[in-house]
Amino acid sequence: MRHIAIDGTKIKANASRNKAMSYGRLVKEEERLHKEINEWFEDCDATDRFEDEYYDDSCPDEPAKEMDQRQKRLDAIRKTRAALEEEARAGAEQEQEQRRAQAEA
Repeated sequence: MRHIAIDGTKIKANASRNKAMSYGRLVKEEERLHKEINEWFEDCDATDRFEDEYYDDSCPDEPAKEMDQRQKRLDAIRKTRAALEEEARAGAEQEQEQRRAQAEA
């Protein structure tokens, strides 16, 4: 087992620096998106109140595509955050069990 083989295959990477996140950045991004969504809804409510004074409400409003994309991103971040927290919790429990076993031995 003294031989090392290195494959010289070159592969073009397609990883996004903006989508790969650490846990800390994940939490900040979740907060930012949540704030942005709330601000957007507040702006929509203000616009609706303004337009109600001047226009007829015969046409129903359709959800904004941009808002839908942000909401999906926020949902994905929350799901990933929950998975990371569960993984960390499981790791801490396992480490605690190992320490107990060592202490008993």
